[in-house]
Amino acid sequence: MIIKSEFTIDINTSDFISGDIYRANNTPDLKPIILIIHGFKAHKQWGFFPYICDYFAQHGAIAICCNLSLNGYGSKSDALMYPHKFASNTITRELSDIQEIMEFIQKKGEGTLQDWDGRIFILGHSRGGALSILTARDFPIISKVAVWNSIARFDRFSARQKVLWREQGYITAEHYKSPDSLCINSTYLDDLELHNEHFSIISALSNIDISLLIIHGEQDITVSKRDAEALASASKHLFGLKIIPSTGHTFGIRHPFSSSTKALEQVLEITREFFLS
Repeated sequence: MIIKSEFTIDINTSDFISGDIYRANNTPDLKPIILIIHGFKAHKQWGFFPYICDYFAQHGAIAICCNLSLNGYGSKSDALMYPHKFASNTITRELSDIQEIMEFIQKKGEGTLQDWDGRIFILGHSRGGALSILTARDFPIISKVAVWNSIARFDRFSARQKVLWREQGYITAEHYKSPDSLCINSTYLDDLELHNEHFSIISALSNIDISLLIIHGEQDITVSKRDAEALASASKHLFGLKIIPSTGHTFGIRHPFSSSTKALEQVLEITREFFLS
């Protein structure tokens, strides 16, 4: 049986990180942590995240998945509750949030992680993959990183998009659950340009000693498999690049989650062997 517990990290008077911890309740042994990072427009309740947390817990890990503080979601809901927070999000803020989570873990979760064995692995999907790589750069305690359909660079916008973004102060993005578009303030673009070198995923990979697993859907139209190939070329310690045939950005999973897919099960098995074998 898998037990899920919850925690909250307050960032300021109005913003917070909400997280879920999954573990098997019948295994007293110490366990490694797999920290799971969501991507753009996602949240800890989206689609496959609870399922994969449960899967890793069943196979002997402590799985932790969180809502980053400005992703726009509440702690228990899959409804976008705070679009104004989503609009003000930046990569700097997301990295800062993950730093807060890492510090929470290293303090043994204020008494909630007494069964942690001291190892931390990190798994990121889409933009979360890039965030995971940069987090591993900043926290040497992380020895293994797995990325699923990860971007290879944060700046994915055309010059024309940037001009419009500056002119109106925001751009819009479609939301999977709402007919209304989400706004992204131009402060996001400011942050990218100000920290361009620090946010270089390729540079980070070429300068850190981590074991890296890259998994990418062959038919991903959101993030090209060229991104996966670029990450693989830059990695100093590449464990493997696995292209999963006949599947896309979320391995056939939609929200709300109904059942797993052959592709997701293949991805989970490869990732489990990487982290836990």
